[in-house]
Amino acid sequence: MRKLFTLGCSLTHNTGWKEPLCEKYGLELVDTAVDAGSNDLQVRRMHDHIINNHINEDDIIIWQIT
Repeated sequence: MRKLFTLGCSLTHNTGWKEPLCEKYGLELVDTAVDAGSNDLQVRRMHDHIINNHINEDDIIIWQIT
């Protein structure tokens, strides 16, 4: 199943757009956004996903830079 990866701060974490988007397009949500999440934290989380082969070429990444 294709995945939607979201990274960001509270603007990404606390809004209700991710779940309806995943339902509409049949995506599995991988929400790593956190309140007060820094850009450094987001870079580390993305790095972990890449190193551990969690991201496939057909997955979608939405990254809200803080």
